Amino acid sequence: MATLLMSIIDVYDRAIVDYHIGLSCESQHAAKVLQRALWKRRLFESHNLPVIRTDNGPQFISHVFEGAVSI
Repeated sequence: MATLLMSIIDVYDRAIVDYHIGLSCESQHAAKVLQRALWKRRLFESHNLPVIRTDNGPQFISHVFEGAVSI
């Protein structure tokens, strides 16, 4: 079984803000990693909402992830 890596990259400074490494990468993992990345960059308290760009993989188009990123 392969090990999977998902990373949240800030396109402004190209830094990896947070990541997940595991035997699976499901929507709840993607939502948790995004939440941690937003906390690390203190974007949860910003009036300007960040733009989230994904590769449209199944974990990013799920109802779980969509609910996590909705306003």
